Amino acid sequence: MVNGYREPEQGGTSAAVDVEYELRRLQLFNLKVEKLGRSRLVTYMEETGGTKLTFSGHRVDDGGFEMTVEREGPDEEMVDAVTLTLRMFIQKKEPISLRKMATAYDHLPVSPSLKEQFRQIHEAINEALDSPTYVAFNEVKITNREVQDIFLYGELAHVEDRKREVFETWRQMPALYCMLLNEFCTVIYRLISAVHAIRTINLAAIEELQGLQAGRKA
Repeated sequence: MVNGYREPEQGGTSAAVDVEYELRRLQLFNLKVEKLGRSRLVTYMEETGGTKLTFSGHRVDDGGFEMTVEREGPDEEMVDAVTLTLRMFIQKKEPISLRKMATAYDHLPVSPSLKEQFRQIHEAINEALDSPTYVAFNEVKITNREVQDIFLYGELAHVEDRKREVFETWRQMPALYCMLLNEFCTVIYRLISAVHAIRTINLAAIEELQGLQAGRKA
């Protein structure tokens, strides 16, 4: 539902689109993007230029070498706060999820150029999420999407047993966890930047849809 309105069934043609509903969807998407833009996490990332990892090591009594990792980045409160809003763009059932928005743009009676702009950004988001991080576990590179999903659904959003188990495994290894938390902050900041770009497309789509409404009423 969007602002109390249940999502209508979409047909295969522009004529079947509930323009009033889609306007509400686009406007809600933009409102949530603007909320993210006011978050402390975004302010921190913009002011500092991102997160930072510091690696150091020292000899231990048995003659071995012990490495530690320290992280400078958004704190737990910043991450928790931004996740509450960001999950609305990720969880499939949310009306403003990227997946639902992709379906909406397929049917919206707006110019092909706006549809293509949305498609390109959505495709770039998925490509970035499916790309590997520099962190490997059990000799397998962890992808950005895995980092996103394990942190979101293993700890921060709706907890799923399997993903919680993976999250706890990561947390038991401080150096690995520190690096993956750093990656998670980077992933969500890039996603926020992407939905901000979609907001600009939505503004143009809203203008076109409002013009269509006015023409129908004339």
